[in-house]
Amino acid sequence: IKNIRSKVGDNVNDKKFVKYASLIVVFLFICGLIFASLRLYQSANSRLNHHEIENQNKLDKIKESNQIKTLGHKDAKKDVVVFIDYRCEACHQFHKDYFKKIESLIKKNKIQYTEVAYSSIDDYSKDFTQLDIAASQILNQKQYIKFKKIVYKETNKDQPQVKNVVNHFKFDTQTQIYNNYHKNKNAQLDLNQFGQKMHIKRTPTIFIDGQKITSAKQLKKELK
Repeated sequence: IKNIRSKVGDNVNDKKFVKYASLIVVFLFICGLIFASLRLYQSANSRLNHHEIENQNKLDKIKESNQIKTLGHKDAKKDVVVFIDYRCEACHQFHKDYFKKIESLIKKNKIQYTEVAYSSIDDYSKDFTQLDIAASQILNQKQYIKFKKIVYKETNKDQPQVKNVVNHFKFDTQTQIYNNYHKNKNAQLDLNQFGQKMHIKRTPTIFIDGQKITSAKQLKKELK
């Protein structure tokens, strides 16, 4: 009887051991999966952050040139860069939907905003990219915002004219813009080459702090 009881006890203990050992194995397996997932997540984030920093460094470099104008203060919370083509319908819609909000955020020192004119549609695209470069070197921030609004309105026409934009400014300013416009006739090529280095496939293409924005939902969230 003692032997039988001993064997029964051993069997019970063995079953308990197997049960607990199985639970420990499952627990360790789950921990391993969680750890591996965290490592993958951290690795992906690290690559993403590195890519964003790389993008931001490139964008900062072009912003330091005298070919584009940045609106807002350097100490703003976010840096927004948008590649646009003045002849692009989607860019016109972007301007219509977001520019008032962007103006408000600039005034509140929440964003620093830069549009990079990227001519890819037709010769008018090239003309107004060149005009943008010329005007950005002459106009102050308030005047440049006015300039942008006039350009978007003019380039919505079938045959937009540079003079119809420039004529909105005082004579001295007109002269300076025209001089710049004719002096650097191929300056828009530099911006196009930069856009290609940034792998711009379509406009508008939006970067916020180096991160490419891929949806309207994400954009609205970033521009709160």
